[in-house]
Amino acid sequence: MTTVCKLCLKPKPLRESHIIPRAIYRRRKRSGKSQLVAVTIDESTAPDLSNCDPKEPLFCSSCENELLNDRYERYSDSFLTGKFPVKKTSQAVILDNFKYDRFYLYVISILWRASISSLDQFQGIDLGDDFNEKLRQCIYSGSIKLGVSLKLDHFVRVSMYRITDEQSIFDTKSIKSLILNLNVYRGETEADGMYYYFMIEGFFIVIRFSAENGLHAVRTHREPAQITGVFNSLSVPFCDFREIPVLEHSLSSLVWKAQNHGKL
Repeated sequence: MTTVCKLCLKPKPLRESHIIPRAIYRRRKRSGKSQLVAVTIDESTAPDLSNCDPKEPLFCSSCENELLNDRYERYSDSFLTGKFPVKKTSQAVILDNFKYDRFYLYVISILWRASISSLDQFQGIDLGDDFNEKLRQCIYSGSIKLGVSLKLDHFVRVSMYRITDEQSIFDTKSIKSLILNLNVYRGETEADGMYYYFMIEGFFIVIRFSAENGLHAVRTHREPAQITGVFNSLSVPFCDFREIPVLEHSLSSLVWKAQNHGKL
C-alpha cells in the first residue's frame, strides 16, 4: 500500500504500524501462544483470546525501522526491561543509563501515534492537527526544542510510577505482564484535571499538558513523579495500584473477571 508516510510525509509504501511498540506485545507471546487475553473493562464482556496489538498503515519502512525503532524503541525497551543497571530503595526503583530526550520522545511518540490513529480504540485521543504536527516535527528531528528558550516538555510533562500491589493479589511478574492501552482521564471538575496514561512493563506512565499561566511558571512547574533530564539515572517511585483511581478500577475489574469467568 503506497500513500504518504505520517512521519516523513513522503509518498512511500506503508507498513502495518503499532501504536504501542511491537516489542511489548512480542515479548508476551513468547510463551508459545500467538494470542493474548484481552479484557474489556465492563461487567458483561468475558475475557477473550485476541491478537489485541492494534496496528494500521502509518509509516514507511525507513521511519518504522531506522527512526522509531533504532532511535527510540530499542533503547527505551532495554531501559524499561532492566537491561541496564537497576537499584532499589524502599521508595523507588533507580534506572541507570537514562537518556532523557530519547525516552521522553518515545513516550510522546506513543501519544502522537494514538492521536493520528483511525482505530476505534483511540478515537477519544485527538490532539488536533496543529499540535500533532508539532509532535511529529519533534519526533522526526529527535529534538524537544520548540524555539530559543522553549521546549516541548515545558508544555507536555511525563510522569512515571513503578506499580506494586501491597496486598499481593498480583505478583511482580503479573504486574509487568499487563498492558494498559493509551487512554484519557477527564476529571469531573477542573481541579481534577485531565491526563493521558498507559501502562507497560509494570510502569504507569502519565502525560499531562501544562495549565500554568506565564512563561516562568510554565518552565519551572513540576508534576509528581515527573521525569527530568537532570541526572543520568531515573528514580521511579513505587506506587500501589490502588492509589491511582483509573488503575484501581482496571485491575479490580481484572480480578472480578478472573473470579467470574475463569479464563485469565
